[in-house]
Amino acid sequence: MRILLFIFFVISLPVNAKTFDISRFNNANQLIWDDDFKLHINEYFGITQKKYFWSNATISEQVKAGFGGAPENVKAVGDKVYLVSACRAHSCDEKSAYITSGDLELFAVISYLCENDSRDITYCPDGQLVIFYKDILAKDSLSSYLIDWKDSHVPKAKVIYEKII
Repeated sequence: MRILLFIFFVISLPVNAKTFDISRFNNANQLIWDDDFKLHINEYFGITQKKYFWSNATISEQVKAGFGGAPENVKAVGDKVYLVSACRAHSCDEKSAYITSGDLELFAVISYLCENDSRDITYCPDGQLVIFYKDILAKDSLSSYLIDWKDSHVPKAKVIYEKII
């Protein structure tokens, strides 16, 4: 009986979420068509809602939509660091990106709906890069790759960090 209780206890312990291995994919289309990656996005963001591409949608829905247009190839941008991005279908100025080192990961979007000083959402012509992070170490070690990616698409966009709980 004690062994069964021990096994139950071990199984019920929280499990640290793993990053998603994108190294076996060639481009963002292959990745976003993968059910496991879509599930990974859902688990990463949960049911949190915020307006980046449109209102009344979860962040995960919007991030997935940002991978739905013309894809970019998966790129090795560092030692075991892979970046993939795409633009939103019919709105290629809006984009999503995912970067992972195997142990750390970040998601990001380029959005043109920005919070003003009054915390209202308004159109911002220069756009913004929103970097979503759960782990401060991921934010510190991987953000520069996303900022470089942003600079190649929308150099004037400001950078915003959003902590995902």
